[in-house]
Amino acid sequence: MKIIDIINEEIKLIDETYASINEIKKFASDVIDKIAEINFDVLSRNNVIYYLYGTYLNAVDSSKYKEIKDFIDNTNIYVYVNNMNKPYLHGSYGMIYDKNYNPIIEREINIYVRDINEVFDKINTNYKENPNYSAKDLYMNIFYSLYSTLIHELQHAYDDYRSKNRIYHTRKFDTFNKHELKKIEASKNNEIANDIQQGLRYLNLQHEIWARFTQALYHTHFTTLEFTDDDKGYYFKMKDVHDVVKDFKRNFELFRVLSDKMKRKLISKIVQFWHIEKEKLENGDS
Repeated sequence: MKIIDIINEEIKLIDETYASINEIKKFASDVIDKIAEINFDVLSRNNVIYYLYGTYLNAVDSSKYKEIKDFIDNTNIYVYVNNMNKPYLHGSYGMIYDKNYNPIIEREINIYVRDINEVFDKINTNYKENPNYSAKDLYMNIFYSLYSTLIHELQHAYDDYRSKNRIYHTRKFDTFNKHELKKIEASKNNEIANDIQQGLRYLNLQHEIWARFTQALYHTHFTTLEFTDDDKGYYFKMKDVHDVVKDFKRNFELFRVLSDKMKRKLISKIVQFWHIEKEKLENGDS
């Protein structure tokens, strides 16, 4: 039997909005900003840093958010930055498999930074050489190591919250017993590579598809920057929708293993977002 036959059943995504995806991306940046503030205090006291302390999501000011404000305020989720050696795992969300979602129970997001010692070296060197080194500088030193994976895991956590765990109670998800899921989420070395069918089934679960969709959007650009000879010197121009779709497909991890129905659904969503971005640009909202 072909692998694609295993995943040819259409996956029904919970309804998602353009606004919430954009808020997830902004929120990820704010979480990293909070982590930078916390660790800059440690750096200022010790003059060196060898560990990155995390933060609770609800430590971030939620007032500027609309779609995800309740999620920020009413959950108890801690973000850990971890240097565990997990070559096939960039991050994880500690979902609790329970039909009665309880937001009070503490959950966790883990971000695994493979070269975290290099990050520490950069922070310590910059702090030593720059007398004006600030929390914003520390933010820049850690941003690219955390941001993309954090977006992915925040989407998992948000989907869990707003669906009250129902997104994890689908027929496809239930085909994984708890031991198999735990093995994938906390994989070591090449366990997933050794079980291709199991890995592909996981990649095609609805919660995982949507997290990869949000993550791919971070790397997908709807506009290009054009330079002019006038006083402003530049303007933004919409990229051709076909180029945006191609860009998205390249950025979506393992897009090729999706069913044809799911591919069409995700491409349709990207085209919708392209039209929203075009309208914003024409209205001067970009």
